[in-house]
Amino acid sequence: ESSGIERRKKLMHSSAEFLNQKYPGASVTVAFHNEYRNMKEVLDRFPEVTEIPLAVLRSMGVTPDTTPIRGGTDGAFLSFRGLPCPNLGPGGSNFHSRMEFAITEDMDRAVEMLTRIAESVGKLDPDLFRN
Repeated sequence: ESSGIERRKKLMHSSAEFLNQKYPGASVTVAFHNEYRNMKEVLDRFPEVTEIPLAVLRSMGVTPDTTPIRGGTDGAFLSFRGLPCPNLGPGGSNFHSRMEFAITEDMDRAVEMLTRIAESVGKLDPDLFRN
C-alpha cells in the first residue's frame, strides 16, 4: 500500500512540474499531509486484535464480513498512534445519508459483542500488545 501512495505522490509532483513548465508564470505546488494510512500494516503485527472479535462474532452465531474498507476511520487514526484498533462494524444502514439509521436490537448485539471482546482481551497477557 505504501508504495502505491508513494507512486501517486510522485505523479502529483511530476504533474505540477509539467504544468509549471507548460504554462510559464504558473504556480502549481503540491503538498501532502498524511491523515489515514492503511491500518492493515499495524493490525498484521497484532493478529489477536482481529482474531478475537471474529471468534466472538462466530460464537454469537454471526458470520463476520471481513471485506476491507477504506476511508478515514478512527481505527486507522488510533492504530498508527499505538493502539491497534480494527473496525468492528458501524452497526447501521444507509451510512452518511439523510436516511441513515440503526436498529435497537442491533445496538444491543453490538454491546454484547463489545462486552465479550473485553472479557476475552482481559484474559490476555498485557505484554502481548507492546511494541
